[in-house]
Amino acid sequence: MYRRLIAVVAALAVVFGIAAIPASASAASKTVELVGHLRVDGKPVHGIQVSVIKGGSVIKKDVTDDRGYFRILVRASTYRVRFSSPDGSYYSIADRAFSFPAGTRHRYNPTLIPVPDNGSDGRVKGHVRTSNDSAIPGEVIPGAIVSLTPFDVTTGTFDETRTIDVITGQSGRFGADVPAGSYGLRAIGAPGKYAVVDNQAGANVVAGESVKVNKRLDRL
Repeated sequence: MYRRLIAVVAALAVVFGIAAIPASASAASKTVELVGHLRVDGKPVHGIQVSVIKGGSVIKKDVTDDRGYFRILVRASTYRVRFSSPDGSYYSIADRAFSFPAGTRHRYNPTLIPVPDNGSDGRVKGHVRTSNDSAIPGEVIPGAIVSLTPFDVTTGTFDETRTIDVITGQSGRFGADVPAGSYGLRAIGAPGKYAVVDNQAGANVVAGESVKVNKRLDRL
């Protein structure tokens, strides 16, 4: 009877995300469940690729269904979760790195930003390297997240709800097409390895033009 009660409580914990299952409960207790529902203007968005990233590499992925839902099972560890549109109709966003405890369930309902088709985009590009006080460039940092947050020059505030994130490639370079306007740029490396140095650098993006912004990170 006691074992049955433990099993029922553990199952409810997974379903409702209210607690982690003890690691010894079952083999499933080593698994983390990532779920979510993507909508734009109240309507579900299908075909969005959801990627779980570790160390700059995609280890698991899923695609939202006709109702906008996705579900991914991974082993407990530290990951980033990235949402991208294969057809380019939405800007990509990448979640910060989080540590997912075993036997837990995490829900993501990010806000997707449609890409306009009226030619109002500009481009931001650059690279992310380690800091170096000498004339020699630092090492490139692949897999870093570069966040572009719209800045309202009238109110002097950032709109965090419309942040667009891109991930640097193996060369440490990044590039993103974004709506014209002012942005704050922030680079984030692997947790525990890098610290942000020039967090405040920004860019003014003009439609049809390209602006280059390089970021640097200190090793911890």
